[in-house]
Amino acid sequence: MPAPAPLLSPSARGFQAIPLLQRPEPRRPIVPVLGRPPRVHLWHIGCQMNDADHEMLAERFAELGFVPDAALDDADLTVLITCAVRQNAEQKVYGKFRELTDWKQARPGRAIAMTGCMAVEHGPALLQKLPDLDYLFDVRDCDGFFARLQAIHASDLDGPLPMPASDRLLAYVSVMGGCNEMCTYCIVPFVRGRETSRPVGEIVEDVHRLVERGVREVTLLGQNVNSYSDPGTGAGLPELLAAVDRVPGLWRLRFLTSHPRNAVPELFEAMRDLPTVCEQLHLPVQAGDDELLRRMRRLYTVDEYLAKIDAARGTVPDLALTTDIIVGFPGETERDFQDTLDLLDEVQYDSLFS
Repeated sequence: MPAPAPLLSPSARGFQAIPLLQRPEPRRPIVPVLGRPPRVHLWHIGCQMNDADHEMLAERFAELGFVPDAALDDADLTVLITCAVRQNAEQKVYGKFRELTDWKQARPGRAIAMTGCMAVEHGPALLQKLPDLDYLFDVRDCDGFFARLQAIHASDLDGPLPMPASDRLLAYVSVMGGCNEMCTYCIVPFVRGRETSRPVGEIVEDVHRLVERGVREVTLLGQNVNSYSDPGTGAGLPELLAAVDRVPGLWRLRFLTSHPRNAVPELFEAMRDLPTVCEQLHLPVQAGDDELLRRMRRLYTVDEYLAKIDAARGTVPDLALTTDIIVGFPGETERDFQDTLDLLDEVQYDSLFS
């Protein structure tokens, strides 16, 4: 196949967690209402990874002694988990921040923190743009943020609090962070960094805890989840699915999002053979024209993609297949667009996102 489109070297900011940032001038500590532990309100926007980060931060706050996921009116601290993939998402974050400015001024001692992709993308500029923002931290390296809160609020904290029973049957678990693919349209490698996988045992423990709290369906998350590799053993996604499948009380297991290059026969066999794994595959194609795919740096051809589809459907009976499509990619012609429509007619997806 043709060589992939050349890339500019990524900015270093994309591959190092930004340090804990807070304003240089003295800030008053969060002042909780007397007679109760401090409470935190968590708000997120964007992809399922942010949903998983929301859950992870809630657990970290509970371990510290904060009441997690408090209602906004009852909270002493609000944390915004942000998205920078689309301009519309950023505008919604700024709109939420304007609302929080009034919330903060309504009771002295409240504070606002921000994390997520906008925190990494814009960094210290956010502290200049948003005068009421107190903390800015990278969710991939949040130990400094929690250490700072613990140092300030030691007298307010009575030790770890239990996580409440979940009111959801479904939950997301992040199994890896970052992405190595470097598609030309995507900011994720610059704000999430290089791929790093979590150990199988750690992931299984997370699923156990969720099931104990009432969750019955779990979706394993990664930007390219089928490139998962246990850092100690090298076990891949099929082995991880098998390990999570054995968790007592789990009813359903899914995974997102897959890259066609890493969709291997062993993965399809695991989908067929493991009782909890749903027979649903989300396999983004993005375009139906080889030249567009080359300029997107997707690193496969249409024929190679279709071969993956044939292998998956040949292995997993009644497979539900979904995909992503990009329309209007720079330089796309009417012929290119028609090629994509022809691909959709040929594959007959159950659903698509465009």
